[in-house]
Amino acid sequence: MKFFKFSYSGLGLVALAFAAVLAINGHHTRLQLGQPAVVTGWSLVALMVFLALFNVRKKLSMLPLGSAQAWLRLHVVG
Repeated sequence: MKFFKFSYSGLGLVALAFAAVLAINGHHTRLQLGQPAVVTGWSLVALMVFLALFNVRKKLSMLPLGSAQAWLRLHVVG
């Protein structure tokens, strides 16, 4: 049973929106004399961990963690 149908265009729009939020947050933090590298750095670490989970999902294919096609699409957009 499929609950979500992932498309590249929809995921691309979500990724662009996330990047825009990060850019606005970084600009706002810089204006308040903060360090935007903290937020963007942790976001990059979270993205790298998510991309590494794709390899874990491939090795644990017996667990119902979603379809491989959906994971691949998320990996490509990430």
